[in-house]
Amino acid sequence: MKINSKVSNEILMEEYRKIENYVHTLPCGCGEQKTSTDALSYTPIVHPNLSELLSCGPTANTKMNNMDQKRRKKILYYLDVMKGWISRAADFDDSKRYETIKELYKIADVFRKMAIDAQPALPDIFLWMICDSQRVAYARFQPEDLLFNICQGDKGLHSGRVQTIFLKTPRSTYQRFNSSTNAKVQLYLWLGIEEYEPYIFKHLPTGFDMPTLPLQPELKTIRYNGGTFFELRCHCYKARALIAADASGLSDPFL
Repeated sequence: MKINSKVSNEILMEEYRKIENYVHTLPCGCGEQKTSTDALSYTPIVHPNLSELLSCGPTANTKMNNMDQKRRKKILYYLDVMKGWISRAADFDDSKRYETIKELYKIADVFRKMAIDAQPALPDIFLWMICDSQRVAYARFQPEDLLFNICQGDKGLHSGRVQTIFLKTPRSTYQRFNSSTNAKVQLYLWLGIEEYEPYIFKHLPTGFDMPTLPLQPELKTIRYNGGTFFELRCHCYKARALIAADASGLSDPFL
């Protein structure tokens, strides 16, 4: 669309609403629409990360320490770098394919550096297997991978999913490092705020006795009442490469 003096205000406002909705659904690609009726204001509930980025300046209600200020300056610097890369004309010539891939890797590295927080609010989560009062195996999770959010783009990769985890041998200063796998467990992991409590067991497999909400502090376990039937099949194959024991073949060895 070409913008000039002949375009009416109604058309301009319609294009503005399209662009605004696109901006607020672009960061995660979840396709969520705005719930606010005011077309001139963005909704921070949909994408809080984008809202913080758009209003990253210090305000009266924002308490920033020295590291927060340095991180803000670093993000603004990377945004300027990204602006310079995007404003340049892209040359996707087949003869310069290697240079194009290098530039794309640089852009991906900048996004990765912007996403890493120097002082995360939540510590890493460890799952330990204890045997005879000793920690023999563990699994480590990043809290951002388990955080739940209604917006799919801000939801953690492993939040609310049944997954298979292999426990590793911990490193010790007195023993030789061994990277073997000690156990395999299936886990359903979920981490979130009290506001999202009704979504905790939403994707849990059927068969569990769902507790009543709100959850009580003394609740430690939930019971599984479902049943599963398994069928085991065994296939025996004759060793054709070996010499037959008799003419009937009934005495031939089996693998």
